[in-house]
Amino acid sequence: MSNLNQTLTIQLIPPEMVELIACHLDICSLMNLMDTCTQFRYQFLGSTYMWRRVVFDLKYGDLSAIYAALRRLRDSNGLRLLVREVVMDSTDDSMFSPLVMLVKFPNLHRLYARNRRFNTKIKEDTKALLDMIKSGTIKLKTFELERIEIYHHYMTTEPYLEVFQRTIQRLSRHPSVYIDIRMCGDVSEQQGTQPKTQTQTQTQTQTLETDQLNPTQSSPPCQKIVSKVAKCWACDYHFKQCWMCAPFCGGCNSRRLPPMVNDQKKQQNLINQRLLQQTNALRQQDPVEDEFSVFE
Repeated sequence: MSNLNQTLTIQLIPPEMVELIACHLDICSLMNLMDTCTQFRYQFLGSTYMWRRVVFDLKYGDLSAIYAALRRLRDSNGLRLLVREVVMDSTDDSMFSPLVMLVKFPNLHRLYARNRRFNTKIKEDTKALLDMIKSGTIKLKTFELERIEIYHHYMTTEPYLEVFQRTIQRLSRHPSVYIDIRMCGDVSEQQGTQPKTQTQTQTQTQTLETDQLNPTQSSPPCQKIVSKVAKCWACDYHFKQCWMCAPFCGGCNSRRLPPMVNDQKKQQNLINQRLLQQTNALRQQDPVEDEFSVFE
């Protein structure tokens, strides 16, 4: 009797509320909710919105459950073609590759596979893509991919990064696929991130003149990997080089921290700001009277 009451209670939830909740669930939790009752099954299969963003999280399902959920996204029910965004951050497992998502979902626009320290292998992924192109498994200009993010804090050098970028660009119909990493010495990527001041322009001109006069002193560009969105935890300055080539921040002139520590402190700053905003909001709603206000 209690199970029947729980089912009736779930069915009384408005469909809009159910869909809003479902959009924040990972794929395994979403499938479990869909299997709760026939009403949810029909509602989920008939929705074209909640399947646009698919999240994979190994905390809520093992690999067998994830692959079982993937098999249920197929052409017969139309779900495979609805997926536009895939989030598989921190799914650091060798049996779960971002290439599966590229092949599985032909209308995929955005792929997030960050924080995969041990299984982000650009060289192997590039070779696999090239082999699939040669065999005809995938064809050029058939992907809808616009953005791919694969950065993790322990990235060092990636000699196949340029080939990987060109391969992804050949596969995508989008004119310019955004990838969230670049090489530190890639000057073309550094241009346009921030407007140059007159002093910076003069300094760059002097540097070029010095290099021309002393060509033997010029060093090869750094091949270390940099995140395109890396910013200083203290002043939010946008970094143009890795923390070893530029040991001091160009904004506040403080000594730079390793990428992981920098991002952790930046995240802690955001948490502190939110707590401060919440505290100020509570004080405005329920102001505390001063203990000595009666003597004024």
